[in-house]
Amino acid sequence: MKYIGRSLSVQVYLKKKSCFLMGARQTGKSSLIKESLKDCFYINLLNSSERIPLQSEPARIQNIAKLHSTKIIVIDEIQKIPTLLDEVHSLIESDKNLRFLLTGSSCRKLKKEGANMLAGRARMLRLHPLTFNEISKSEAFNLDRALLYGLLPAVYLSDEPKEILGDYIDVYLRDEIAEECRIRNLDGFERFLYAAAHMSGSMINYSNIANDAGLPESSVRSYFQILDDSLVAYRLDPWQSPIRKAVRTQKFYLFDIGIKWQLQSLKSIQPKTPQWGDAFEHFILQEVRAYNDYKMKRFRLSYWRDKHKNEVDLIIDNKIAIEIKATTRIDRKDLRGLIAIENEASWQIRMVVSFDQLSQITDEGIYCYHYEEFLKKLWNGDFD
Repeated sequence: MKYIGRSLSVQVYLKKKSCFLMGARQTGKSSLIKESLKDCFYINLLNSSERIPLQSEPARIQNIAKLHSTKIIVIDEIQKIPTLLDEVHSLIESDKNLRFLLTGSSCRKLKKEGANMLAGRARMLRLHPLTFNEISKSEAFNLDRALLYGLLPAVYLSDEPKEILGDYIDVYLRDEIAEECRIRNLDGFERFLYAAAHMSGSMINYSNIANDAGLPESSVRSYFQILDDSLVAYRLDPWQSPIRKAVRTQKFYLFDIGIKWQLQSLKSIQPKTPQWGDAFEHFILQEVRAYNDYKMKRFRLSYWRDKHKNEVDLIIDNKIAIEIKATTRIDRKDLRGLIAIENEASWQIRMVVSFDQLSQITDEGIYCYHYEEFLKKLWNGDFD
């Protein structure tokens, strides 16, 4: 399969200190390591022949480190042996030049067992699905494909994207996560996944999902946490204005839009439909999240909605307000949320991102960008 160069410069961060590299399965962690760390020493804890000896005797990593002290030592799927982190911590303390890259696709076991997260001695990196910035450097970006199938590398680059998405859900979401988290009610968890997919991109209503899935609300809350810990979902906090009251309910998103549509058995989406708008909003939000993580900006991302249902899709810190519209022509109704929020903070910029080819500044001081122009400015650091 063709490799698309990634915007996350793992080798640059490893020059300064050891790193965790977290990301959902199939976001491309192994390919990134293979391409950017060609001379590393690689330990794969998914391989039982490598996992079992270290599981029974974690101190064996010390001998490995002595033998390969001049190389980056990669331990893939570190959550399989959380106790190994104590040994890694000791080695980093004793040799300031030693570098580890510790990868994982779930934080749940690390949290549950109170794993040693190296107390600031390792930088936390996160790998996302492919981005517009990465793909457009090597080929024409196919937006239709991205909005329907998502941007997992193996899916976006495949001739059989639906088959790979189906396998991802069957093998990973249903089986591996359920096994790792010891979920006993497998039928209930599967019903929850379908219900959660339908509300991805919306404000969380635990009781509604519990009713739809036929589950206790307590189970629904725990299943949401499992998706968070497994890095296949995230939540967007509501922005709280210092002037007027706003909703305080989080929004929930599956990490890749293709997963949402596959769970909903959606075979196509058309422009000017609600599904198209949902997918486009998800796409822009995911680009901003990836930029935020890859460039270590640590911006706080949120959304805003008031009691009058004025809404702004994305707020970056207290500086940038972004409305995302899947329309080819911006009119005043598209500006409603940005106009309503004008006096809530000292905004650096308020903007609409859409398919409208005409870049402009409205009478209200709102910038209007075609999505490609916005993304190029974003990755160029123009909004920092």
